[in-house]
Amino acid sequence: MKRNFILIGFVIFISACGQTTSVWQKAGTTPEQEQLDYKNCVFEANKHSQEGLLSESAQNERIKKLRDLCFESKGYKLISRKSSHPIDKFIDSMKK
Repeated sequence: MKRNFILIGFVIFISACGQTTSVWQKAGTTPEQEQLDYKNCVFEANKHSQEGLLSESAQNERIKKLRDLCFESKGYKLISRKSSHPIDKFIDSMKK
């Protein structure tokens, strides 16, 4: 009985780990262009986040928001997709 609780606890713990990831995608964009757009958006976000006095956590949030706005302005969409990590396959097989 105790062994079953440990196994169930382990499965719940692992399944609570992020199974979905979010990525920015734009139809018809090459990987090279995506990488260039990513670098440019991160650069611009970092450059503009230096304005004003912010705590480190507030500055990180501002960087993320500015980066996301940059991607949106370039026509990218934020897509959530299921992780292909092997542990996810194990968890899915346990649910059946």
